[in-house]
Amino acid sequence: MSNQFNHLDLDPENLEFNEAVDFVHNTNSSLYLTGKAGSGKTTFLKYIKKTTKKNAVIVAPTGIAAINAGGQTIHSFFQIPFSPFIQGDPRLDTKTKDAQNYYQTFQYRKKKRKVIQELELLIIDEVSMVRCDIIDVIDRILRIEKRQRDFPFGGVQVLFIGDAFQLPPIINDNQWNILCEFYDGPFFFNSWVFDGYAPSYIELKKIYRQKEQGFIDLLNRVRTNEVTDNDISMLNGRLITPPSDDKEFITLATHNIQVNQTNARELEKLQGDIHEFEATISGDFPSNNFPAEHFLRLKEGAQIMFLKNDYATHKRYYNGKIGVVQSFTDDGIVVSCSGEDPILVEKAAWEHIIYEYDREEKKITEKVKGTFTQYPLRLAWSVTVHKSQGLSFPKLIADVQGAFVAGQVYVALSRCTTFSGLILKSPIHRNCITSNPMVIEFAKKETNQHELSRMKNDGKADLRYRRAIKEFNNGEIKKAVTEVIEAINLRDDLDSDMFRRFVRYKMIKGMKLEKFDANVNPWVELEKEMERALNMVKLILRETAEQNIPLDRATEELNNLVHLESKQ
Repeated sequence: MSNQFNHLDLDPENLEFNEAVDFVHNTNSSLYLTGKAGSGKTTFLKYIKKTTKKNAVIVAPTGIAAINAGGQTIHSFFQIPFSPFIQGDPRLDTKTKDAQNYYQTFQYRKKKRKVIQELELLIIDEVSMVRCDIIDVIDRILRIEKRQRDFPFGGVQVLFIGDAFQLPPIINDNQWNILCEFYDGPFFFNSWVFDGYAPSYIELKKIYRQKEQGFIDLLNRVRTNEVTDNDISMLNGRLITPPSDDKEFITLATHNIQVNQTNARELEKLQGDIHEFEATISGDFPSNNFPAEHFLRLKEGAQIMFLKNDYATHKRYYNGKIGVVQSFTDDGIVVSCSGEDPILVEKAAWEHIIYEYDREEKKITEKVKGTFTQYPLRLAWSVTVHKSQGLSFPKLIADVQGAFVAGQVYVALSRCTTFSGLILKSPIHRNCITSNPMVIEFAKKETNQHELSRMKNDGKADLRYRRAIKEFNNGEIKKAVTEVIEAINLRDDLDSDMFRRFVRYKMIKGMKLEKFDANVNPWVELEKEMERALNMVKLILRETAEQNIPLDRATEELNNLVHLESKQ
């Protein structure tokens, strides 16, 4: 992808990508960002993480997904129990006397509670794997901790990233037997909060992984379960024997047992000694989140896959690149890749992070709790379809006859960059290609351009009004007025009940009742004074927005009216 987020260069031709960036950066509204395989969802997440000025937290449903995204698991960050949550669950009730009420279930320490309270942007990666009830639990937690119970997710902007056509929710039969009485389906979009509050929906259209339009169109039909007889014939035309002299094919299989057996068998065939490398773990790094083998066993000639991107100047390898172990040295492992100079691979470190709130900087920061250091390699004659998620391969053997979940065939086939690089190990039958009808229906809800523009404009206004309130509360009156002026130019809310309540609240805090005549009812006098001041506040702000009053003068007059204590 031409997007080089280190230099903040965006692909000018990727309209949806740029639209989504503007939406996240400049509004307070939530967004579902999706896209077909190879459309740049991971790049988008990394770009937002690097460029956002908001207090942001990244979470994901699994440990590996969280490590790869540079965040925490949903259950770790929010401390959510793994058992299902139902409507009326006492664990989400703040008033019940039940022993398992909200405060007993979520015993947040002061630091964690502060992080949640200061949260402005929550990014949920691989959201298609998140159960419906977990989305509702997150919504409930944020409403309570942010003290904004009338707003979805407590007023926090949520960026949902994922593709429901690829990875289904993590749920077993027992969990669904409980939840099915309360939810229409297990997907994130089946949550109750989505029923009354639908975030904007943008799909990335430009495909970067494949260049052949015919192959892209074929994959799209597999994705939506609209394949023709000709498509099936075309795919099964790739049921051929891979060249025996080409060692760079990787086999994608549906089950772990197939993958482990293949890799063990191929390693055993090689001559020479096994070299074993133990990972170094420091601090707190949960074993179920290990991003590579704890004990890595290799031989010369072993086919491997890189597990990390090379962020050095030369960028010699990337996550998913295939190579062959050439030799072992004191300085590292030498790997050869077709048509390239040998690569000396050194150990790499993965970080297990948590989020904390920096009171001095007034922002959420990342703290490294532990590191996992190991060679960023794994045996790769075969890999599961699930672990291939997000990766690209120029040469691929798909063994998907045992596909058992919707979207699995699509994920496997769409990892390959070219149709000619794809080989099938077993024939594909029409019944192997499935898509969940609820996912197909949800995909029709993409926000149209007109509605997106309206929602973006409202979102920008909401963000500026929220910033204004925050600056007012901090005593930064001039900054607050600046935010209000920008908001008015987007949407004039000065006559709204919310604005009226806010000004009255500030006046009550700042006014002294003893200055009124004792013979007059002070509350009647106060009401008149507040109404007069409210009208003056609106007049000053509107005049400033129309550039009839200078900003400094407006700030001074507002201070005199509302008796705010401004920071100079």
